[in-house]
Amino acid sequence: MDTSTYVALSGQLSLERRMATLAQNIANANTSGYRAEVLDFKAVSSATGPSITKFALPGGSHIDRSVGGLTMTKNPLDIAVKGDGFFGYQDANGNVTYSRDGRLTLASDGRLINGNGDALVDAQGSAVALDPNHPDIAIGPDGSIMQAGVKKAQVALYDVDFSGGFQRAQGAAFTPTKPAAVLTDFNTNGVIQGYVEDSNVNAATAMTSLIQITRAFEAISSLSEKASDVQKSAIETLGSAR
Repeated sequence: MDTSTYVALSGQLSLERRMATLAQNIANANTSGYRAEVLDFKAVSSATGPSITKFALPGGSHIDRSVGGLTMTKNPLDIAVKGDGFFGYQDANGNVTYSRDGRLTLASDGRLINGNGDALVDAQGSAVALDPNHPDIAIGPDGSIMQAGVKKAQVALYDVDFSGGFQRAQGAAFTPTKPAAVLTDFNTNGVIQGYVEDSNVNAATAMTSLIQITRAFEAISSLSEKASDVQKSAIETLGSAR
């Protein structure tokens, strides 16, 4: 049994998924707090004849947890994460997503909301509520939010476990399958006021990889066409020999 076509097809399917992942990363190279997605691959062996044939198979994906650069904005409502935590945001339906994007605005009802209108939450999962009439806000390294010298709330940092799977939400947000845990260690983790974290996508590297994978995909396509031509020629030759 000729397995070359199936091997080539498995390679193309894996490369196609890899290209889609890279394209998504490149599209979000300028999305604040975005974490790149990395796709794993593995080979599957199959005894299709006298020899063992290996097929390419796209495995699971995981999140690149490397930290993005910090951009100083001096905006008191811009915050960034020190360490590996995530901010929690609650939407209008009560669903919580997690993101490194800390660009906030003070709503008329006192909630701190992101660009999607989702409210920043505290360690209890409740929306952070402030006095909308006092915009003089100071946010400490432990997430304490002060207004007029009085502590009003505290920003929570969450440890998000992606090992059980996840879904991407708007912007740089995630909805993990496993529940997130509140971080309590503020020695290695913390909040930085007046800064925004950049995407951790290296656009130049990702673009180079995308070009290489595109060329590999085209090379496999060319080999598949040649193999098909050889098979066709063999069939025609054997058929005419009768």
